[in-house]
Amino acid sequence: MSRRRKLAPPFVVPWTAFPFDVAVFLGHEREEVIAWLEKRLRAPLTDEERSAVDMPGVGRTAMIADGVTVIRVLDPNDSSIIAHEALHAVALLFETIGVTNTDNEITAYLLGYLVEQIERGKRVKPASPAARRLR
Repeated sequence: MSRRRKLAPPFVVPWTAFPFDVAVFLGHEREEVIAWLEKRLRAPLTDEERSAVDMPGVGRTAMIADGVTVIRVLDPNDSSIIAHEALHAVALLFETIGVTNTDNEITAYLLGYLVEQIERGKRVKPASPAARRLR
């Protein structure tokens, strides 16, 4: 009998200054990710969005409906992959808001914010059933 390790529940990190969210999945299977997203978005994912959340390697970051960025990391304890995927999320944010000339300081600030929020999210107890909907 295999024991599944205890995972932090999926969680949302809001880009506080922008009207977009980052949905974070640390160690979750593809079908769990899709079900969680469809519940929070209150709509089924398209085939393209389902493909976007596939994770052929150890991490994946993609943007789906309404500017929602999805971060998936296979190993919740792999800080280097979390930071790597967070950097992709920052790049997707810049692309979405039309920023083409990014200053290192702006990138570093947003990357630091996102990584810190992910680390905090790993320690948070499961949200209530009335968890907030993605923007």
